[in-house]
Formats: sequence, C-alpha cells, structure tokens
Amino acid sequence: MSLFEPSFKTFFKSKNLLLYVFSISIAFGLVIAVIYTMILLNNILSENIKNNIINRVIYVSSDSFSDKQIEEIKELEHVETVYKNLAMETKCVIEEQYNLSPEYNLIEELPEISRGKVFDNNDEYQVILPQKIYNAGGNYIDLSIYLGELINIRINDIDAKARVVGIYEKTLGIIYINEALKNYLVSINNNIESKDSFIVVADNYKNVDFLIEELRSEFDYGANLSNKSGQSDIKLYNLAYLLIVVVLIFSIIFNYVIVSIIISGFINDEKMDIAIFKAIGYKIKDIYKIVKYRILAVMGISFIISIFLAILASKIIKYILMYKLENDLVTNYQLFTLISLLFIILVYILSKLSVRLNIKKIKKINAIDLLKEN
Repeated sequence: MSLFEPSFKTFFKSKNLLLYVFSISIAFGLVIAVIYTMILLNNILSENIKNNIINRVIYVSSDSFSDKQIEEIKELEHVETVYKNLAMETKCVIEEQYNLSPEYNLIEELPEISRGKVFDNNDEYQVILPQKIYNAGGNYIDLSIYLGELINIRINDIDAKARVVGIYEKTLGIIYINEALKNYLVSINNNIESKDSFIVVADNYKNVDFLIEELRSEFDYGANLSNKSGQSDIKLYNLAYLLIVVVLIFSIIFNYVIVSIIISGFINDEKMDIAIFKAIGYKIKDIYKIVKYRILAVMGISFIISIFLAILASKIIKYILMYKLENDLVTNYQLFTLISLLFIILVYILSKLSVRLNIKKIKKINAIDLLKEN
C-alpha cells in the first residue's frame, strides 16, 4: 500500500504548519550559524597561537651549564630548538654616537618589520634597527636613514661593519643582530654569550608546561615562559573551545526538546487524521510511517529555510566579532556544508527518536473518544 498520498493529502491544511516551520527554521538557523562562526573563530585563534612563537619560548636559567647539557636538551621530546642569548651586560654603540641594547633572536621572534626585511644572509653581518630612539636630551633620532647602509657598530669593544636590512616601529632601543654577526662576536669574546641562561623553543605551545616541568625536575634549572603577553590569546582560545563544546551539547539537547515539543503538538493536531486512518483500516505501523513522513517533511522544509537564515545570521555574527575582536573570519563553504550535513543527520535521528517515543500517544487515539470530546 502506498503511503505517500495519505501522508500529504491533508498535510498542508494543518493550521499550525507555518508556526512549526517558522519556529524550527529560526532555531536551526541560529544554532548552525553559532556553531559555524565559533569554529571559524576557534580555528583563527588556534592558528594565531601556533604561529606566535612567544607562546613557545622558555627562558632557562642556571648557575652553570655545559655544551653537553645543551645538546641533551636539544634531544628532548617536544624541543624545536635551543640557543644561547647575549649576556645581559652586553652594550652596543652604532656610528660612535647612539647607544642600543643588542639582542639575538630567532627570525620568528623579531618584532614586525615596517620597512626593509628580516635577516636573509647568513654570510653577511646584518642588523635590524628601531625606527626612532631618543638621545640624552630627549630629542627624536630617526634611524631609518640607515636602512640598506653599512654602519659601524661596537659591541663590548669589538668593532664591525653591519648592513641595516630592516626597521621596526616600536621604540625599544634594541638592535637585533643576525647569527653571522653573533658568531663573529663570540669567536672573539665568548663572554658576550650568556653563561647563566639560554632559550628553549617548544614545538607546540601545548607542550610548554611539560617542558618547563622537565627542565626543572630533571635538570634542576630555573625555567619559565619568556614572554607572557600571548597568554591572553591562549585563554581566549581555551574559552572559545569550551564554548564550542557547550554549544554542541546544548544544541543537541535544545533541538531534541524543540523537536519533541513540536512533534507532540503536531500529533495532537493530527488526532483526527490519525483516528480516521485507524477507522479505515490502517495499521499502527502504517500510521507511524505517515506521521514520520509528515514530520520529516516539516523538518526538511524548515531545514532549507534555516540554511538561508544561518547564512544571514553568520554574516551578522562575523561582522560583530570583526568589530569587537578585530578578527576577520574568512568564509569557509566546505565547513558550513559539513556542519549543515551533520546537523540534518542529527535532526533526522532526533525526529525518528521523538516519533517513536510518541507511538503510545498514537495508539491511544481513536475516533470515538474524539467525537465524545467534540
């Protein structure tokens, strides 16, 4: 027996059909939009944290350490690289008149370059200067005039010529030197290199705490995150991740409740049709299928509408996040499609479950009782 015709012959005459479709569409659209934008935000925060090396740099201190111990640490799990920084007392004078503090860092640790470029030649002595410094009289000195030039530098009485390859905007008073220049300085005076500290870079920010604990317990070194300015990003990422989990759990519960309420109301509205089906000889399993088809039709129509609402809502949420957090969320159609497919599968499962749980209500419906009520 074909159940298609009885399933939809009086389907569109339901007085609450538009209300059900409208309610479900809004609920589904908002949930899809929120999950989609939160995953996008989580991905951006995750990439920012992974790409920001300050979240992975560990400052290690000790009264003394040997090159052998440094090599042992390089072999530790989750260690990306190890290097010695310059001694704290190291001083630098450029062009015999401007005092700066020299530093050696990995290229990823350098401040943002506003003009020029980062180090690109390990055979040439290269430096990066701040755009401006202030002299003893408090006057502004523009160092960007040296960009591309060879300048005279003196670091702890060691003279050298180095090329200025980049300029950064922050007024830090720091001159960054490349590896070639550092090696030259150390070859003349190894006291320029720190004797009581070095830097360990973890392969992933998630392994930083593990490495710090290992350096403290296994080697008895002092170890701490070198720069904590990136911790706010990690906290925001952890919060976003937690919210995604909460939203996913809430969406399952919320949609189950919404679907259950609507299906229960739908069955109440369809009492007369169900009673008629019983009276003309339809079996309970056939009536169950008819109700299921009608409910899935409501869900299908609602889902199609909810996709358009989700696209609109996600654009609004993305605009708000971009305005408040200065994060530009790039549209990811593949992710949106995946979430939508998973969501419709979830709704289908919840719909079938809810109809099955209401099968007792369908069994209790009969024409005689309905006539008595009327």
